[in-house]
Amino acid sequence: MKKVILGMLSLILLIITLAGKPLSASDDFYNNHPLNETFKDNDGIEYKITGYQYVKNPRPSGNKHARFLIIHCEVNTNGWDQKKLQYQEISTSNIKILDNKGETETNLVGDAISKDKLAQPPFQNVENDNEINNLKPNQTYKFDICGVVFPYDLITLDFNNGTRFVDIHRPKSKNKITLTSDDSLATYAKEDAK
Repeated sequence: MKKVILGMLSLILLIITLAGKPLSASDDFYNNHPLNETFKDNDGIEYKITGYQYVKNPRPSGNKHARFLIIHCEVNTNGWDQKKLQYQEISTSNIKILDNKGETETNLVGDAISKDKLAQPPFQNVENDNEINNLKPNQTYKFDICGVVFPYDLITLDFNNGTRFVDIHRPKSKNKITLTSDDSLATYAKEDAK
């Protein structure tokens, strides 16, 4: 009995120790960064952006500095008119990821990632069809959008074709090229050296 109690106490102490362990900057690519942004589209449907995360692996092909950025979204159909619900759709194209100082729209298209990988974590909720149909009342529809970005760039979300913009990452460097040491992505370029 004493061994069981000591084992449980050791496990609890281990969990407490690990929970208090600080995360390095390279771990940030896996972590979900919470957001609480809402906007309404032209039909009055309210979209909620709950968070975003960079993906370390797999990586997009073509440039070793590029990464996938996943934006977590949801729409709730509580209170929607049930007669109109059958004609409604959730347009995933209402949320666009802008890279290159807001000049380049990016999204997951073509062979940026294979269909079999889209069914696996962390991509399993990525919606690549531009709309979600056959909606039911009192449901919460969770979906992700994904883009290929350069995490050290200025990255912005564009809601509903320019109705609202939200910065995801704004480099703090004076010359807009070199990241300062306090930037959350300062160790990004050293990632391949590990």
